[in-house]
Amino acid sequence: MTLKGYTNMTLAEAVGVTYQHLSSIRNRKVNASPKLAKRIADSLGVEIEQIFTIEAKK
Repeated sequence: MTLKGYTNMTLAEAVGVTYQHLSSIRNRKVNASPKLAKRIADSLGVEIEQIFTIEAKK
């Protein structure tokens, strides 16, 4: 998948995580920290809410 000129590998490098960690986030196995979510959104030129769902703990 390529988005905004990034491959999964180059996006992972741009935001400072491993490809495996980014893949785990994309597959909803782990959650991105707020700081990482911001870095990903900024890199893609979108708002956080466009790519992440924020849920309150119950």
